Amino acid sequence: MARTSISRTVVKTICEVKIVDKNNDINEATIVVFGDYDIDGAQRAVRKKLKNERVLVESIKHESFYGTMTLEDFANNCTKKNRKEW
Repeated sequence: MARTSISRTVVKTICEVKIVDKNNDINEATIVVFGDYDIDGAQRAVRKKLKNERVLVESIKHESFYGTMTLEDFANNCTKKNRKEW
């Protein structure tokens, strides 16, 4: 029998961060990155997401959920990398 849906567990790492801006002011923020990161990995991911090396991740917490969608919705909404016809 053909599968009609696609499912996946999604993990979010919620980071409490301090960001130093161009004026050397320190701002606090909550930044979410997708994946199960430790604090060092979260810091790299947040720096990459913000395109700013002047970020300090002070603490993290994790949330996860199990998501599902129909294959039709997935095919219509996903980013397509390679397309083949036969």
